[in-house]
Amino acid sequence: MKTFDEIRGNSLTEATAGDHEDAAHAHRTASKQPKMDLRAVKAHQKAAEHHDTAAKHLKTGNAYAAQNAHINAKNEADKAKDHGNVHSK
Repeated sequence: MKTFDEIRGNSLTEATAGDHEDAAHAHRTASKQPKMDLRAVKAHQKAAEHHDTAAKHLKTGNAYAAQNAHINAKNEADKAKDHGNVHSK
C-alpha cells in the first residue's frame, strides 16, 4: 500500500485505479484513528467512497467521471485535514 504522500504525487491524469484503491484504504485506516473528531472520521469515510468510485470509473474507461470522483475525494480529504487535529470530547 502507498502512503498519502506517495499517492498525492500523482496528478489527476496519472492516477491509476490502483492508486485510488490505495487512497481509499488509507482514508479508511485514517478514519479509524482513536479520539478523532467525528467530522474528520466522516470526511475520511466519504473520501474513501469517492476514491472507490474513481477506481471503478477508471476500470470502465470513464475518465471524466473518475476525475469528478477524484475531485470530490480531494474536497473530503481537505475537510478531514481541517478537522484532523481537533479531538472529540
